[in-house]
Amino acid sequence: FIEESGLTKTVFLIKVASRELLLSLCCKEIFYLTPKSRLISVTSADGTYIGSFPDDLSLRLKWLLTHGYSYTVCLKNASDNSVCVFLRELKRPTRKTALPSFSKALKIPVKSSK
Repeated sequence: FIEESGLTKTVFLIKVASRELLLSLCCKEIFYLTPKSRLISVTSADGTYIGSFPDDLSLRLKWLLTHGYSYTVCLKNASDNSVCVFLRELKRPTRKTALPSFSKALKIPVKSSK
């Protein structure tokens, strides 16, 4: 796993799956992002739920996904009660103002609840 500033991020998932499922996972296994109403879930190739990204990262990724960014997710490590995944930006929009996904300069607009 090669960390690239602004393009990659290591994340511990929340609301993880059962212990038996987590212990059956293999390092470097590829997962998929599944946007839900509030969180973004991480699922295996057969659709099995693994866990979810934290709220702040889910909000950021939802906005980025709708604006043309794409990602790959793979398992970095898993224990009986935690999962760590490696998130890498694959593609970003072609417009000149597109910044790396995890750059501090990229500000995500927050909708006000009125």
